[in-house]
Amino acid sequence: MGKLGLMGLTIPEEYGGSGGDLISMVISAEELSRSSGFIGAFYLAHLSLTLHPLFEKANEEQRQRFITPCARGEKIACFALAEPDVGTAPVVLQTTAVPRNGGYVLHGRKIFTTNGGEAQVVVVFATVEPSLEYRGINEFVVEKGTSGFSVGKKLGIGSSSTLELVFESCWIPESNLIGERNRGFYQAWEAIQGNRVLIAAQAVGIAQATFETVKQLGPLPNFQADMATQIDAARFLTYRAAWLKTQGHPFLKEVIFATEMSRQVTNKALQVLEDYGYIEDYRPERYFRDAKMTEVFARSLGGLSPPLHVST
Repeated sequence: MGKLGLMGLTIPEEYGGSGGDLISMVISAEELSRSSGFIGAFYLAHLSLTLHPLFEKANEEQRQRFITPCARGEKIACFALAEPDVGTAPVVLQTTAVPRNGGYVLHGRKIFTTNGGEAQVVVVFATVEPSLEYRGINEFVVEKGTSGFSVGKKLGIGSSSTLELVFESCWIPESNLIGERNRGFYQAWEAIQGNRVLIAAQAVGIAQATFETVKQLGPLPNFQADMATQIDAARFLTYRAAWLKTQGHPFLKEVIFATEMSRQVTNKALQVLEDYGYIEDYRPERYFRDAKMTEVFARSLGGLSPPLHVST
């Protein structure tokens, strides 16, 4: 994927990327997810959730240091926000970053971190000033091998490397602070909102793979026509969501449609196979679980949003 330029889509060539726009990323996410729901999840966590928003907030030195090797596929990136007691909707994160010796000392745990076991570049959100609540959250990069940073137990779905990350007296330099001070909450929110479009693309790819599997069972004209229509509708709405995002307009209903479509299509495939559809020997069982994953992610990540009375 790195050699093909997929790992650095939307990142300028001078930083190791291959250029491209959001639609390019949507098409790649769909095709990769059509092959494997896990590969799609890996790709989203690396590129759309972490690398793309990191590039927008990073300074020149940080772009050269963190973005370039990830865009080339030499390193993997991940996004660490969720915590055991606050999930993905934090007001005050329990992971703290205490200023010390020209940098910060991180203490805390993150959960449900996709790519957590392999990532060499970890974007971490932590509270610097707890009294400010969400306004005291900041964004940092922690590199693999940093003293005090370790990987905990596996969490989450199937073959996905979704893990717990642990920070114990983990010191990082001031230069690892990303973006403006005390803007981490809003930077996390923007990253999650952008990633939603790619979740829709992932859902479409899983549904397309399901449809192609069902076609191998023989002619089922009415059933297959209904599936094909739903998938096409969701694909076009996903492209619409990408356009709406670039225009600064809401796009959640388009994303929800795509993820619900994927769950419905994969559920119908299970019914066609009857008892066989529910066992692991057949692919539709995997597709159904992966499709449900996209629906859960699309809705659960909506919990992170700025308070209405505060300007972003």
